[in-house]
Parts: sequence; C-alpha cells; structure tokens
Amino acid sequence: MNQKEIIGQNKMQLKICTNMNCQNIPIAKTQITLVAQNARSTMIDQKIQLMLDNEEQFRDDFIFWVPTNEHIVDAFNDETFKVIRKGFKHYSGSTIIEVLRHHSALTDVNGPWKLNNNYQPYLCRLFALMYPKYAEIFEYRTVKKPLNNFRLVG
Repeated sequence: MNQKEIIGQNKMQLKICTNMNCQNIPIAKTQITLVAQNARSTMIDQKIQLMLDNEEQFRDDFIFWVPTNEHIVDAFNDETFKVIRKGFKHYSGSTIIEVLRHHSALTDVNGPWKLNNNYQPYLCRLFALMYPKYAEIFEYRTVKKPLNNFRLVG
C-alpha cells in the first residue's frame, strides 16, 4: 500500500512522506488543524477518517478542503435531509449545491459561498458514508483519477 504520511506543517508548507520520498506542499496558513480540542474538531476528525478509510472515493484536495469548510458540508447534509423528508428517493447533488449558493448569497454577510462544482460528487459520497441508510439518494460514478493516498498523523 502506497500511503503518505503528513509529518509536519509550518506556516506555508505541509511535509508529506511516502516510504522514503518526502515532498513539501504549499498550503494556506489556516488550511488544516487536526487536533481534537473540542466536539467540532472531533466531528472534523470523524469526517476525515471516513474519507481516509474510503480514500479511493475522494480526491486529496477535497479532503484538505473539508476542515476549513465544515459549515458547507453540514449545510449540504441538512439540505439533503430536507429533500429526504419531502419523500424523494433520488435527488441531484448539483441542485443542492445551487440551493446553498442561493441561500448564502441572500443571507451570508460575506457574500455567496464559493463552491467548486468539482466537489459536488465528493459531498454526495461523504453524505453516503456518514448516513449509509440514505446512500441511494444520489447516483454515483466511479472516480476517474484518484489522487495520491495519504494518512493524517496528528
């Protein structure tokens, strides 16, 4: 298994090692904090662990995106449950993304959320892993090019 290990981070780089090879990857200053200091960070850790346990279903950049955008993941899940409560058996993740954009444009003081369309299938997959009873609400395609595997150490 070709796993990567995050062994440290400084202000602007993340050091990732695979067996004998190490590389530094630039990151934003606030990109990832994976220390479970409270219930919120524990939830982040649980979501990340789900993704790492099913790493073939997620791109690395999405896994890095989740900790700083957990409010979007939670809003996506909330909207999905609204659809389920209305009786839908199948629904579009893209529609939910557009609803979130619309609501954030009207209500968020900082303006609309910037949601990458490429993250929509991964939000759906994460929802299915978090709530397997409702996994069939979305349709899934295979991931065309999974990125490098890694393991978070913290």
